[in-house]
Amino acid sequence: MSSFLTNDVVRYDATTDLFKDVFVTAGSGGLTGVGDLAFGPDGNNDGVGDLYVSCQNNNSVLRYSGTTGEPIPRNYIAGVGAGGLLSPRRLPFDSTNTYLYVASTGIEVIRTKYTP
Repeated sequence: MSSFLTNDVVRYDATTDLFKDVFVTAGSGGLTGVGDLAFGPDGNNDGVGDLYVSCQNNNSVLRYSGTTGEPIPRNYIAGVGAGGLLSPRRLPFDSTNTYLYVASTGIEVIRTKYTP
């Protein structure tokens, strides 16, 4: 679950619905203005899908280890302007995890091919 106000990604226990921990802390890897979350392809070769997070305040999509929550040092998509993002919101992958679709304010939807 994401928190736009605290800029964290938090986890809850699936059985008890109780707070478990902060999975990604505010500021980690540039995390600010947290929007949507999506688990997608494994870009750091640890065998677990990565967590993709839209950051509305810095106009980017960031990647984190799906195991540890540590940032993967490369913005997946960043920047305002031609082909860039403006306050990205939604992050669905297609059914094959080949394309990531990003809903971006005023730009409609951007489709980008996944590359690790």
